[in-house]
Amino acid sequence: MPSLPARERGAQSELSAEGVLIGGHGYRIALDEAAVRDADGNETFVRLEPAATAETLPERLAEFSHRGAVLPVAYPADGDRDPAGRRVITSDLRVEIGAADAGRIAAAAGLRVKDLPSYAPGWAVMAAESPFAAVSAMEKLRGLTDVVSADVLL
Repeated sequence: MPSLPARERGAQSELSAEGVLIGGHGYRIALDEAAVRDADGNETFVRLEPAATAETLPERLAEFSHRGAVLPVAYPADGDRDPAGRRVITSDLRVEIGAADAGRIAAAAGLRVKDLPSYAPGWAVMAAESPFAAVSAMEKLRGLTDVVSADVLL
């Protein structure tokens, strides 16, 4: 099934308990769990007790920052909440830009260009300051006429 242009999808992308559309799939953000990635890239998962709210999640995740990079966790909206479906929300985005200028598009969304992969012409990997900023930028990117698609990397 061909992908609709980003601006026509009307996808909700707020980082909230209601969910977010990434890569054509709906995900629900876990308010009681986070991933902690150490300097070697190893991930452990921690419980948030009591669970955060959508508004307090960034603050609650910051409580674990002394252990490494702390990232939100999401599960398929229509599936079971099990380790097989668990996804970690990163600060990176994949953006299909065609022939448009990646630097200009990144600047318009408050991002930086991380990579223009030679194996994927017309695509860029962009980076935000945080996973929360990445989800917010994803919505901005989807509204730009030069952007074909934009998704946070999981």
